[in-house]
Amino acid sequence: MATPEQQQQWGEALATVLDAWPQIRDLCKTGVSSDPTPVVKTLTSSPADQQTSLSAIFTLLEVAITHIRNLADADLLEMQEKATKAQLKEEAYKEKVDELTTALARAVTLRGNNSGGNYKRISTDPEKFPGTEKVISNPQQQYLTWRSQLLSVFGRDKHIFNTEYLRIQHIASLLKDDAYDNHREHFETITLNEEDQSQWYWQISQDVFAE
Repeated sequence: MATPEQQQQWGEALATVLDAWPQIRDLCKTGVSSDPTPVVKTLTSSPADQQTSLSAIFTLLEVAITHIRNLADADLLEMQEKATKAQLKEEAYKEKVDELTTALARAVTLRGNNSGGNYKRISTDPEKFPGTEKVISNPQQQYLTWRSQLLSVFGRDKHIFNTEYLRIQHIASLLKDDAYDNHREHFETITLNEEDQSQWYWQISQDVFAE
């Protein structure tokens, strides 16, 4: 059995007589498994009719390789186009989620205590928490900071966030990416059942933080 070095030498020797078929030539340079001397002699010193027959075979193989590569290129282009469209849809979806959660935050802010008559916010919301390790280097520490800031918001603006429904809704409005998507169904259930707390996945805002 030929060694890898010998196969490499044979391939390079065969490649020297295949300039008319560049794709086959390049493949041969990686090595061939048997001695190509008879083929080399045929292409360099044999009668024209023998060379023509062998040339026809190489030409057929060259056309076949080109066809296969064209198909592969077309498939790759189609996959890239689909990936691009999917990425654009995902970005548009996340942008829409951010818009909706921001609108929800505004709506919750305006729903203060009607009896108190004080609708003005004192505190400022922290940035939305993504909960995605790819986005933040230390998600646990950033979560603790975010939770602390949000608890401060609830403490300073008791006149606005005066029910568990409002507090949970405000937590939802300050989550994004994985942190929101992983619990989307539970938040939506609460939104749709404001008056029926038995349907809620979490009963109080502290349960949301614990989750």
